[in-house]
Amino acid sequence: MKYLEEQVAFGPRVPGSDAHQKTLAYITAALEESADRVTGRDFTLVSALTGDTTVCRNVIASFGPERKDRIFFAAHWDSRALADREGDGAKRMKPVPGANDGASGVAILLALAPLLAENPPPVGVDLLFLDGEDQGVPGDPATFCAGSQAMAAAASITGFRPAWGLVIDLVAGKRVKYYPEEHTVRLYPGLMNTVLDIVEKKLPGDVDRSR
Repeated sequence: MKYLEEQVAFGPRVPGSDAHQKTLAYITAALEESADRVTGRDFTLVSALTGDTTVCRNVIASFGPERKDRIFFAAHWDSRALADREGDGAKRMKPVPGANDGASGVAILLALAPLLAENPPPVGVDLLFLDGEDQGVPGDPATFCAGSQAMAAAASITGFRPAWGLVIDLVAGKRVKYYPEEHTVRLYPGLMNTVLDIVEKKLPGDVDRSR
């Protein structure tokens, strides 16, 4: 919760904003205390939501960077520029604070970093802090996940070839339920079931496999 609260205290982390820059510095500094290597990859975002053009940055914290067998955990650190789905029309032009949608996943990864340093796993692990993920237009999936798209596009240069990854988001609600994610169920059902089995053991009653 401390990591979550400190992010939210900067304000909405909309790309190009002062809060966005402060959060980038905060995440980078926190990771440099634990990770074997911290790198950043810039990309240009043309927001489908606002039309603004900004430079965004994906941050990658690597543990055991020399290992070829790798997995990753990811979260997005930007917050949405407009609360366009807000029920109160007067609030729809305001930025989203992003406590649950963004900061919660980042908080998990920041808490995970020192644990990975203290207990090196048998595989290489990358923590991905993705930028520009939440600036798309509803109904047009291609306008979302700009940071993920930039990571994938650069894979031939960076050599980023993980065996699998887990994206963490929206995990700080008061009554969180964890459901099978449809694309993972279709492509990697074994991995999806393994993850849900672990959650079920730790958080009995919080997994709903009915949908």
